[in-house]
Amino acid sequence: TRLGPRCDGRTRDMDTDLSPRTALGMGAILAEIEAHGDAVESDYLELKSSLNLRDALDLAKIAKFILGAANRGEAQAAANFHGEAVMVIGAGRGESVGIPRGIEEYQLRDKLRPYLGQHGPRFHVQRHFLASGREVLFVVVEAPKAGDPLFPCHKDFQPINSDDRKHALQDGALYVRPGSNTRLARAGEVLDLQERYRSSTAQSVSAWVEVTAAPSSHGDRYLRRTIVHVDNQSDLPVLKRPEFVGDS
Repeated sequence: TRLGPRCDGRTRDMDTDLSPRTALGMGAILAEIEAHGDAVESDYLELKSSLNLRDALDLAKIAKFILGAANRGEAQAAANFHGEAVMVIGAGRGESVGIPRGIEEYQLRDKLRPYLGQHGPRFHVQRHFLASGREVLFVVVEAPKAGDPLFPCHKDFQPINSDDRKHALQDGALYVRPGSNTRLARAGEVLDLQERYRSSTAQSVSAWVEVTAAPSSHGDRYLRRTIVHVDNQSDLPVLKRPEFVGDS
């Protein structure tokens, strides 16, 4: 059993080898949240007490988390929840009160698409039903993998209340989640994401292309052969020294 790191550097009791898409995993996450509250937040876990699809601030918070989680590195993400990240909506310290049932995944997707883009990060919605008749939503962001593009924000959002400015979003900005907060990417992090995208071709197919010239007008019996190595990492052919072969 692996214990996930807390934000303060100590360990917590939750087994982060569990999947947040399973009943067992959701139950373990809720137990940890009810015991420790916001202290459980990390790069792979965030809490939200409520959700109103007509509240732009609520939607911006979810969109920002999804973007930040999707823009994590593979190694960072793989340490917990099999690389996935989850926002838990309707849970808190002491007791999970849940939210009213009835929010469908397609509704949430439609509301978030302006921020995430048509081909934005991959996420799913899981549900944990409470005895009260309410439910806790788990917004699960799929694990990042080699070849994933950079996921920018596609829409501006400026909160009305100055206290909520930290939840603002910028069209074209890249957000990352190195810890319990999602923020704008720094230069090195942007380069890392570019490398993640290019890493799908790390095991590229290299080709040796043989270009054979016609015999010269002088009538010699030698053909000149140039070996060209085409490497799709550089998109440029690498020329090797010409070789001369005679007729056998």
